[in-house]
Order: sequence, then C-alpha cells, then structure tokens
Amino acid sequence: MSFLGKIFRKFAWALSGFITVLKEENSFIFYVIVGVGLLILSIIGSVFWNMQGYEWAIVWGVYGTVVAFEFINTLVENLVDIISFEYNISAKKIKDIGAAATLFNALVATTVILIIFISLIVRTYG
Repeated sequence: MSFLGKIFRKFAWALSGFITVLKEENSFIFYVIVGVGLLILSIIGSVFWNMQGYEWAIVWGVYGTVVAFEFINTLVENLVDIISFEYNISAKKIKDIGAAATLFNALVATTVILIIFISLIVRTYG
C-alpha cells in the first residue's frame, strides 16, 4: 500500500472512532453544541471585541483538550467493559476517576474561556 493510502486509512479509522463516540456518547453531543457556540462567540469576539489570535488559540486549545479528554474517557470506559464482564468495584472506580478527570478538565476550560471573554468585554466597554 502506498504512503498516501496508509495515511488515508488512518484518517478513516479516526473518523470511524469519531462517529462511534458521536453515536454512543450523549455528552459528546453537548460538546459539539458547545463548540458551535464557541465558534459563534469567537467570531463575535473578533468582530466586536477585537479578539486576538492568541485568544482564539487559547479558547480552542482548552476546548480541544476537553474533547480529547472525552474521547479518552470513552476509550477507558469501553476498555473496562471488555475486561470486566460483571459488576466490579475496581471497574467502577476506574470509570468514575475517568469521568472526574473529564469533568475537572471541563471546569478548568470553562474558567479559562470565561476569563478570556469577560476580559474582552471589559477591555472593550470598561
């Protein structure tokens, strides 16, 4: 198989994983909606509040981290389901810790994004 063919297959597998998460994880739909909202808010920020490139990078960097955490958490949950066929307190702890890491990351990202957008508004109107 050619080099480009191998790369194309890797992208196809990644797209398949993305579609799987989109279908199976209800919370991921929320992240997609948040992403659309962030895009709209970022455009508004650029047009009306003089949002800079580094601010775009920070907003989308922390958003991307949250989405990546959700992918990893989904991977961990599915892996635990494969390994542990019956209820297992250790499996529950693993899943809970993965969910806690995802939640913590989302809270930190929300805080960073709020700081950026609030500072944009204050810088413009304050």
